[in-house]
Amino acid sequence: MTRYSPRRTALMAAAGLCVAGPAGHVFLGWMEQHVMAATPMSRTAVALKFTLDQVLGLVLWQAAFLTINPSYRAAARNLLRGRETAVV
Repeated sequence: MTRYSPRRTALMAAAGLCVAGPAGHVFLGWMEQHVMAATPMSRTAVALKFTLDQVLGLVLWQAAFLTINPSYRAAARNLLRGRETAVV
């Protein structure tokens, strides 16, 4: 098991503050203005926004996390090579 790393904690906090927060704010604002703007609170609009957030978020945030977390990056590399490893 990996020990607590203040450096990794600081990197994650910085990524959230400098990248994830502003990017999420802009993206959610864009969705509010462009995705079914006439009926933004309808079930369909909410479901569509949720789906967009989850699908695009999966790709973007996982890519960001891979660049920050070395053990996660190593596990992803091993998975792509066909070897299973635990992420610590």
